[in-house]
Amino acid sequence: ERSRGSSKIAGEIFSKSSVYTLVDGLAPTQFLGYEKTEEDGANLLRCVKGDASVPELREGEEGVLLFDKSPFYAESGGQVGDTGRITSSGFDADVLDTQKMDHCIGHRVVVKRGAARPEARCRLAVDVARRADVMKNHTATHILHAALRRVLGDHVKQSGSLVAAEYLRFDFTHFQAVGAEKLAEIEALVNAEVGKNVRLDKRELRKEDAMREGAIAFFGEKYGDKVRVVTIGDFSKELCGGTHLNATGEIGLFKITSESSIQAGVRRIEAVTGRRADDLLAGAGRELEALAKEFGAEKLFLPEKLKTAAAKVSALRATLTARANDRVRSWAVSNCKAAPVLGGARVDVKELAAASADLFQSAFEHLRSAKVSDLPFAVLWQCRRDDKVTFVVGASQELVQKGFHSGKIVKEVAAIVEGNGGGRPDFAMGGGKNVQKAGQALKAGEEAIRQAVSK
Repeated sequence: ERSRGSSKIAGEIFSKSSVYTLVDGLAPTQFLGYEKTEEDGANLLRCVKGDASVPELREGEEGVLLFDKSPFYAESGGQVGDTGRITSSGFDADVLDTQKMDHCIGHRVVVKRGAARPEARCRLAVDVARRADVMKNHTATHILHAALRRVLGDHVKQSGSLVAAEYLRFDFTHFQAVGAEKLAEIEALVNAEVGKNVRLDKRELRKEDAMREGAIAFFGEKYGDKVRVVTIGDFSKELCGGTHLNATGEIGLFKITSESSIQAGVRRIEAVTGRRADDLLAGAGRELEALAKEFGAEKLFLPEKLKTAAAKVSALRATLTARANDRVRSWAVSNCKAAPVLGGARVDVKELAAASADLFQSAFEHLRSAKVSDLPFAVLWQCRRDDKVTFVVGASQELVQKGFHSGKIVKEVAAIVEGNGGGRPDFAMGGGKNVQKAGQALKAGEEAIRQAVSK
């Protein structure tokens, strides 16, 4: 109130925000959305375009309309704003969003016919299907909050939420990931409460009385002396200004879709309800049918079939890895024995396109332990996989003791292919994304090794 006053200090330091200016002189919008989703006698008070009041919004223009009363819910406390339609004798408009503008409700619209002008008497109609989906998610959010506290403990507190038509998102304080078993328990508890079809009690109380009754304040809400309390049987009691269902059974099915960490000590659950939960399960059912057909099993026995297949894949992977290690080790030994001698050391510079850094490391360790070379040795090996080029550089201890440093050489080589690398004096790895320069990098690495062993 003081910041909007006309003192010299306020005038010099603060300027009225565009919101305050745009709603200046208007009485608070009467919100009708708890009782109804349509209003036939709303008076258009002001049209806004950009940061200014305008005499009209014409066809095709986007702006904000302000009324004396409205059934449209303005975004608040995590619940998204309503959408819908506004009609009158002089214009039609689609409501794209509804936002709070200080003490007024702002309807963001695009005019579809005619021109919107102040003093028009209008019919305001909320998109009831979308509102119903939002309310399902909002009521489910209250039940989820209570279920989390019952399963995980009273330390759970809401730290953020989004209640949209498509899904709900709930952030809460908790010190570790919520495991699959606990998530299943929470989901079952929510669905059990939904199945009871408990009627919601929604009433206004003095804030002190509401808190005395054990109501929990929701994150992001602003409360005055009078508060709205939403009670769901003996399961949940929240201070909440949002719109809700009449009974929990209207939610339909509740299904958790994800659980994750968003910061230290704060977890996030996302979930769907109603028709979107039904669609999710129907889609999962179709996928299950397809998998069962692919694996030639009845749906009931598919998990066992998948376990068997996974075990076979794991065993096959282990066998193939062992064979690949043997092949690459044999390749490395043959190369090292036949490698040219430079500066008193055998130097092997080769490409093995289908190899990997892990295979190269295993081969180098084998070379070092098997002592297959009659002289000190150094290697530079290259492979190309997934549009990336990888290098390893390694050297025997005799060369390292003379100052050879694999890490410095691989870093120099990797820079040519627009990458990086590093490691120990005896072994290092690196790579980059410019595969076209792989040959150039290999030649540069060979020259760097030549210089290093010739010192």
